[in-house]
Amino acid sequence: MSKNSLKIIHTMPGEDSFKYFDHVPYEIYSKKELEYYRLHVLEEEFLKVCVVLFENGIPKGRVGIYFNPNLNLIATLGAYECVDNERYWKLILNESIRVCKEEGISSIIGPMSGSTWNDYRFIDPTFNSKDMFFGEAYNSDAYPNHFKAFGFKKLAEFCSSIDTTTKFKGVAVEESKQRFLNKGITFRSIELETYQSELLKVHRFCNEAFSNNFLFTPISKERFLNKFIPLQKIIDSRLVLLAEYNDELVGVVFCFPDLYSKTKKRLVIKTLARKNGKKFEGIGKMLGFMAIKKARELGYQDIIHALMLKDNFSNHLSKNSMGKEYKNYSLFKIDI
Repeated sequence: MSKNSLKIIHTMPGEDSFKYFDHVPYEIYSKKELEYYRLHVLEEEFLKVCVVLFENGIPKGRVGIYFNPNLNLIATLGAYECVDNERYWKLILNESIRVCKEEGISSIIGPMSGSTWNDYRFIDPTFNSKDMFFGEAYNSDAYPNHFKAFGFKKLAEFCSSIDTTTKFKGVAVEESKQRFLNKGITFRSIELETYQSELLKVHRFCNEAFSNNFLFTPISKERFLNKFIPLQKIIDSRLVLLAEYNDELVGVVFCFPDLYSKTKKRLVIKTLARKNGKKFEGIGKMLGFMAIKKARELGYQDIIHALMLKDNFSNHLSKNSMGKEYKNYSLFKIDI
């Protein structure tokens, strides 16, 4: 590679040149940021190619390009990192479009590492953008503008809400729960002694319950277990609740402590869902309120309702339980 030049290479995990892809964040973030925050992870499922941009032999930008067949002719861009220089991000994004056009792709969505089971969405630059919570992926404040200035349009908006009240102010949980018990719907905590078996039930349930969701892709047992088994050592079973009907899982709320919060005891509500059908209406809200009530009893001061598509069911629950919106996220799309 010659000096004083801009150059793009293609690489993949396992190749010698992939070390340059890994190096890019070190050109962007401080040592403290790299130690404290989790960046968008490059996932290998559906990965077509990784692109790295160099100037004078130094990696300055990168992106992973994904072709997920579940999204038809839509490609996704994940693990995007780029020094905030217009020449760099224009070259990276132009190369991404060139690769996608060659494969007959009609649109590109980003950031998304292949599917919505992985890292996707940019944190919007606001006064709370650096207040990270466990489970959230970090990005430079410059990145949303890279995409917008290039011509991407917002495809969807998301938010996280935070409830800082110390008293539970939801529905009368026990009275409301009885209505479901009368229908044969029962509630229990996840069993940590048989955690992997429990996760297999949750896996089947999620693939069904989320099947009509925005940009849904089914997830394999192996990948689902790889994501959730590491959480076993940090979760409190009293805050991971399951609803069942005739021994079938019909609702779940999955919460975990915010390991990033050093000053307050903070809980993250990450997954909240119920089985489709009129019979199961209200189960999600019930599980959410049960988890919030138990969290307050356990001394949690702040509760985060994480990464919700705006105006969806989970967002309504957050508003009803006095959460206030405090972080925003964007997902972008461009037609090519």
